[in-house]
Amino acid sequence: MTKSTDNIMRTRDDEAAYWHARLMSGSMLEQEHEKLSAWLAASGENQAAFDGLEYTLDVIDDAGTEALAQEFESELEDLAAENDQHKIRYAAIAATFLLVCAAIVGVTRNSFLPAEAQHYATTIGESDRVNLKDGSVVELNTKTAIAVSYGRDRRDIDLTSGQALFTVERDTKRPFTVATAQADIVVTGTIFDVDAFNGKSTISVVSGVVNVQPKAGGSITLLAGDSVAVNAAGIAGAVKRFDANQTIAWRDGKLRYLDAPLETVIEDLNRYFKKPITLGESNLASLPVTGEFDTNDQSAAISGLALSFSLTARDDAEHIILSAGRD
Repeated sequence: MTKSTDNIMRTRDDEAAYWHARLMSGSMLEQEHEKLSAWLAASGENQAAFDGLEYTLDVIDDAGTEALAQEFESELEDLAAENDQHKIRYAAIAATFLLVCAAIVGVTRNSFLPAEAQHYATTIGESDRVNLKDGSVVELNTKTAIAVSYGRDRRDIDLTSGQALFTVERDTKRPFTVATAQADIVVTGTIFDVDAFNGKSTISVVSGVVNVQPKAGGSITLLAGDSVAVNAAGIAGAVKRFDANQTIAWRDGKLRYLDAPLETVIEDLNRYFKKPITLGESNLASLPVTGEFDTNDQSAAISGLALSFSLTARDDAEHIILSAGRD
């Protein structure tokens, strides 16, 4: 291998084209997802190269040359099924394609003039669906408030409290940013959930790629199925896998758990009901809960917990108290 060939294989454009092709192939292995995440997180230039490739494809589509974009994607998909020794060809294809695109990249995309923030909120037990003007959708959980500000080159959401599921229309020219007290979450087009209750932010990616910038510490790249929690100090924990069937069950008015501490389950239930549930004894907090609860039926939830652990439910003026033993 010549030095010039080795240099070509190591270019960011080459790597971006390779990973984009692997994603399009639909056959990426879990370890490849991990490698892609690490590559994107390694430098801002890597992320920019990857986003730039997606943007170029978007512009080609907008310019009415969909056939050219499809041909480029098709060839990359074919290469993605071949051995890594053909990486050199990605750079050549990408370079040729970008030269052909150069004449039409100046096509003007739809833009939005700056506007004052639009505010949306739900109260206890409510949910809502907000259709944004770019085609994105925000689903608001109980006790949630957001402020939406769209400009010519950015889309900003302030999630001041609560939980929301974002289905973002892809636009690589205008990043979509969700800001919480603990982190900024930046995407170009994907589906992800942000839970900003109880002084921390938990970001869970249903599809696509999400960049999380905690208030303290370096950025984190999440792929589909990844989740990370950022604490009140803006420090991120370890990236973990999550079960979407549990995490976004709230959309269907359900809460689902597998061996979750009783204390956590009660905190979650209390988001939905005006009279909070409390524990009569601190040693009950760690009891493991597995099951499904209806967020519209507090009585059923209390009865289920009481039966599961032989607890007594007592209703006073301000709380519903769960205690050990029966009357």
